[in-house]
Amino acid sequence: MDRFVHDKAETIVFPGWGVPRELYFDAFEQTSPESVDIVDYGFFNDEESPLNTPIFDQEEDVPPVIVGHSMGALFAVRLALQNLEAVRRLILINPFPKFVRDDTFPCGWKRDAVTAMRNGLRTRPSTVIRSFLRSCAMPEKYPGMFPETFNIQALDEGLAFIEESDIRAELELLTDAIPVFVLDGNADQIVNPEMTSALADACSAVRHTFPGWGHLMLLQHPVECSEALREMTTL
Repeated sequence: MDRFVHDKAETIVFPGWGVPRELYFDAFEQTSPESVDIVDYGFFNDEESPLNTPIFDQEEDVPPVIVGHSMGALFAVRLALQNLEAVRRLILINPFPKFVRDDTFPCGWKRDAVTAMRNGLRTRPSTVIRSFLRSCAMPEKYPGMFPETFNIQALDEGLAFIEESDIRAELELLTDAIPVFVLDGNADQIVNPEMTSALADACSAVRHTFPGWGHLMLLQHPVECSEALREMTTL
């Protein structure tokens, strides 16, 4: 059994798009790994994508802490809104409420950029993932963990989920319902500070912005992130 998969996890982690779940291990090594479940979307194996699968057991005695990174934050918020009583608190890392730019959300990405990534996955998935991780400023110590197998359908479903999601109107439901914490870096090249502000401000989250940190802050600064996560999960 994977060391981070447990039936009664106290903390459930939703990774970001295109990031192998193994790369999150360092950040959670010091945050009670025996009670942490890092979700596998099946991006880099033949597992079924859980994007539409509910995860909360309403009979749990102690609701879990839900941690979501980037796309995983979108997913975590949507699941929490299904049953707020089933979540102890939300910790959202480099989050956004909407990704694609339009007249009401000028700080997002152009839709053409997401379309290009989806088209590229069909013929050159390795190139798309490498380019994405490079844009995320993936630390050099992780190159040996670059995936060799690509589940193109699951990866495309993830991008489609990002492209079409817009939870701005729902965020106020989190205010005063459960504690929400946001961690982000002001040097993030994927999710800019304005995108994160649109989420954090709408749900009155407690926000910690780290100067100079990028999109893969969990990998770039695992010790510091572990300390912050441990504090937030035990409040």
